[in-house]
Amino acid sequence: MLEKSAIVVAHPDDEILWFSAIAAKVDSIIICFSKQPSRPDWTIGRENALASFPIQNTINLSLTAAESFNQAEWASPVTTRWGLEISRSENAAARYKDNWSKLYNHLANRLQPYKNIFTHNPWGEYGHEEHVQVFRVIQSLQQGIGFTLWCSNYCSNKSATLMNRHICATIGISGHHETDKEIAKSVMRHYKRHNCWTWYNDWAWPATESFLQFQQDENGTVAEGRGIPLNFVTVPPQARSVKSANVPLGTRLKRKIRRLFHGPGRKPVAKNR
Repeated sequence: MLEKSAIVVAHPDDEILWFSAIAAKVDSIIICFSKQPSRPDWTIGRENALASFPIQNTINLSLTAAESFNQAEWASPVTTRWGLEISRSENAAARYKDNWSKLYNHLANRLQPYKNIFTHNPWGEYGHEEHVQVFRVIQSLQQGIGFTLWCSNYCSNKSATLMNRHICATIGISGHHETDKEIAKSVMRHYKRHNCWTWYNDWAWPATESFLQFQQDENGTVAEGRGIPLNFVTVPPQARSVKSANVPLGTRLKRKIRRLFHGPGRKPVAKNR
């Protein structure tokens, strides 16, 4: 599983939050979005933190985040070619779609040497739109490169709806791996020194992590009658914004029809390929 392996994550600190059991064991760690326009302090801190990172062979693509967090409707999420439908911000939606191509182009050659890629799961762990996007990009690249795709086993109350649509597509489970709490806490302290730790300050890593393997074709045969280990995280549920509540009736009907026709776990056809 660790032969010619790499971890690919959306943001700095994702690599240690969801993959602490293997972070120091893979050949490379690739971090996609280190630039956060609304938080220049994070951008500076991340660049400095990654320049002196405690784990070797960490690659920073230094891409700019779309700032799409909490801009999808997590109570009834709609999957798209580029990840999730970003319905709460037109500007974030445009940046999000643009980032899909940027990610694909940056990763297409970088992932060629690897046999095993570890990344976010289809529901974005606790529920992050950019985590879902990274999974979608790597899933697309898998078909051409042929590596084995492994995902983290974290989820939350916020992402549970999306998780339920995908979990039966699991075809392999790596078993249980002890989290490396010593290196995890060391990396957390490193990010905190650079003022760019974005998770809970009192976060306690679970005893073990498992990694899930998914079908390339999500519409194929699903796995039934099996136990799947999940690390469940409780997070504040997404608030329904005023903007979301005032979405025109026609738009809401279109979304319902879209979900009806494409069903759970299916990807709607993208109009702008």
